[in-house]
Amino acid sequence: MKIYRLYIAKPLLVFYLLMFAAWVLIGVVGVVVGAVGKLGSDGPPAWVFVIVLGVALFTAYMWLRFPFEIRVPDDTVIEFRSVL
Repeated sequence: MKIYRLYIAKPLLVFYLLMFAAWVLIGVVGVVVGAVGKLGSDGPPAWVFVIVLGVALFTAYMWLRFPFEIRVPDDTVIEFRSVL
């Protein structure tokens, strides 16, 4: 069996996680503030933040599916390990 570990630098990983958290936080706060009406008539509507939240969650989901380890056993099955 061969095991391949995919490398990603820890500072880059921390940066990605912080960016995902920031986008999700901006989306949630924007939806709440927009729904309450604190942005006024000149501010963006709440649905804009719903789109931001959706894009952030989709991007985070896709990155969490990225494999960090690939196992190739002797038979014909290949295993991919990821966070999800």
